[in-house]
Amino acid sequence: MTIHNSFHTASRVASIVFAAFVGLMPLTAGADEIALSNVSSTGTALMEQVKSGVEAPGEALFFPASTMQAYKGCTIRTIKVAVCGATDEGRVFVTSDLKGTPLAEQAFTTAGSGWVDVTLDSPYVVDGSAIYVGFEAKGQRFLAYCKRLVADEEWIKCDTLGWKTYDNGSSSAIKAIVDGDNLPRTNVRLGTLRMPAYALRDAQTACEGEFFNLGLDDVTSLTFSYIVDGNVASTETITMSGVKPRSKGTFTLAGYTLSDEGEYDLQLRISAVNGSPDPIDADNRSATKRAVCRESFVQRKMLLEVFSTELCVNCAGAHVAIAEAMKDCDDYVELCHHAGFYTDGLTIDASKDYEWFYKPSNLFAPALMADRTNFGEEYPDYYNYGVPVIEGSGSRARLFHDVAMKIPALVSVDMNVALDRETRMVSVNVKGNQLLPVEGADMARLYVFLTEDSIFTTTQRGALGDFWHRHAARKSLTPSWGDAIDLQEGYDADYSFVIPEEWNIDKMSAVAFVAKYNPDDKNDCNVLNANSIELSDATSGISLTANDHSGEAPHAIYNLAGMRLKALPKTATPGQRKQLYIIDGKKVLR
Repeated sequence: MTIHNSFHTASRVASIVFAAFVGLMPLTAGADEIALSNVSSTGTALMEQVKSGVEAPGEALFFPASTMQAYKGCTIRTIKVAVCGATDEGRVFVTSDLKGTPLAEQAFTTAGSGWVDVTLDSPYVVDGSAIYVGFEAKGQRFLAYCKRLVADEEWIKCDTLGWKTYDNGSSSAIKAIVDGDNLPRTNVRLGTLRMPAYALRDAQTACEGEFFNLGLDDVTSLTFSYIVDGNVASTETITMSGVKPRSKGTFTLAGYTLSDEGEYDLQLRISAVNGSPDPIDADNRSATKRAVCRESFVQRKMLLEVFSTELCVNCAGAHVAIAEAMKDCDDYVELCHHAGFYTDGLTIDASKDYEWFYKPSNLFAPALMADRTNFGEEYPDYYNYGVPVIEGSGSRARLFHDVAMKIPALVSVDMNVALDRETRMVSVNVKGNQLLPVEGADMARLYVFLTEDSIFTTTQRGALGDFWHRHAARKSLTPSWGDAIDLQEGYDADYSFVIPEEWNIDKMSAVAFVAKYNPDDKNDCNVLNANSIELSDATSGISLTANDHSGEAPHAIYNLAGMRLKALPKTATPGQRKQLYIIDGKKVLR
């Protein structure tokens, strides 16, 4: 079943019941204690429904040895868990194997919902090895979850399959309270990082990101190391007002500098916290990122695809907000698909096909895609569906325009458009070639559309009276998933189409873009460059001739429907009506 929603009421995962739960606010640890947990010190509790027939549902957190080594010799005396109902048979545990004998456990009971503070009769002394910390409780219809701070491995037992890994965007309401003389006072974890993959030679390339304070002390300074091809190239220290324990901080760096053109492997590492080494170094390093350095880059245009229909009550306002947010940008191309929230009279087949980019069975509008790219690694709060489609708004359109424009043109998209107003024939030529390394270049496709702006309507839901549709996709001149092209050899393609009388030529544009297409991965279809030309600016260089085309068969023959023909048609015999064709860019009657 497909779910259609306006985004303000868009559903999350259907199997999860999300609700505020009175009394389930996470508890904090003491001044000389650290809470091993994936949740912050505060947050709203959520609930996961337990399947029928499960006798003792439960949750567990996994902490690897790389984490537990920093707590070696410390003691877990208390485990705090949140339950969603009374239980007379509950237990908390510490174990090295969810199916094995516990290293420590303690029974508990509770008369109702809320946080339960369970003290272990036999505390667990941390030896530095990997452990699971969790609980099971009979009689639970729901399991409590909280707003996630960090995304470590979690497990759940709420159906007949037993223990299985859990990842649904929230975190188990569990805290193992650790005390001892050698608790890590300065322990941070590197979070999301925005480190541009394209750099101008000898120019600093700024970076920004976030970190999590998992230690005892406020964080007042961080030292970063830039690692280039495995070697520390430079360091940078920043200061900040204290970031409290169990909270998230942000940073902005002047960035790295590359002095020679080429391709490099980059990595960022937090090498010191408040001037001291971090006791858990494994979570202070970013993933390795490939960077390209050049003397200069070719500027590109971003493709902004908006999903909207007349049935969507929120779409009218979103269009106005997007227009306002993008009014001073001339380096993007907008393409509106009338899909995502049912269909209307402006829906075309290609737009419906692009619902593939959504998370299955979760369609909504207004929605947008920026270069058909999932920027979730850098902006996880926006890409909570795990696909390139996100909820549409003016602020999001502008934000991801600015993000996308940090990527230069990877290919060229040069356009020439010719228009004959008498016959309403438009001819589009698109050509280009690869400019920078493209991973998966063999998957490149060329897409060409005709769009129409300012389409008047009085039936748009959410609009007060008259409304004008923006940049609606009117015709795809290529198949929905484009025409395959060779980037290294270069491409050169021609398309023609006779524009229907009811379409306003003076409000139309030809849009072309090159994108990868991976039918097995909707997150591997990013746009490499885009371009557009308004038909009112198109040349009128096609001349009408009544003479037969002579000589060898031409390379480009089209009928008035825009269909490319394999051979030159025969000349009409006396009494037959001659037909108009476009042959090598010229009109020919035969």
